[in-house]
Amino acid sequence: MRLLVACLFFLMPVSAKALEDAATRDDYATGCQLTPPMRSNAYPGSEHITSYNNLVLPKGKSIPAPGQFVYVTGRVLDERCVPLSDARVEMWNADINGQFIYPDPGAFANPYPLFAGTGATVTDSEGQFIFYTIFPGVEGGKGAPKLHFRVTHEDTKDLFTTLYFAGEHRNTEDVAFIKLPEALKPLVVGAVEPFSRPDGTLGLHIHHDITVAGHDKFRRF
Repeated sequence: MRLLVACLFFLMPVSAKALEDAATRDDYATGCQLTPPMRSNAYPGSEHITSYNNLVLPKGKSIPAPGQFVYVTGRVLDERCVPLSDARVEMWNADINGQFIYPDPGAFANPYPLFAGTGATVTDSEGQFIFYTIFPGVEGGKGAPKLHFRVTHEDTKDLFTTLYFAGEHRNTEDVAFIKLPEALKPLVVGAVEPFSRPDGTLGLHIHHDITVAGHDKFRRF
């Protein structure tokens, strides 16, 4: 019964009203400074990005992949602070062992748990996006756990960037993070809150807004 509840939860677009409200709170705003570009060497190419936002329970699976659950929310804003609708957001991250694994299509057809490794979604009218993933491991114990994003929109400049977890002590050991100017580091660190799943296990909720160069030509407040 617990498994059924957990699976139904993963299939819900938004699971908790409190987190839905939190996703648009002003205290998450970063002043609409442009998000620093951070290119990931692990980007698999758009042709290998799966077409759904649930990396833990991808389409065709009935059992979630192992690992600490992470609920990811955010907004895409243009340089005028206007929420950007219909932006494509791609996300990928390492598995629990710190490995970037991009399964072959056939791996999704069997009943065994599978971490998809990548996902994609499109922002809604308020610029919001949602992903479900697992807390990433760190390969070789070096660097920090992080999530990688690519944001594209017809009216803005494409952006590759990285999201770090607030309060994670390993951030200061991450080479890419260290190289960022101090003023830019808060722009790639997401607010983290505890998250309680329906089966009683604990996970994390991380929220962060991404601001891209350019602006929606047809939208104003």
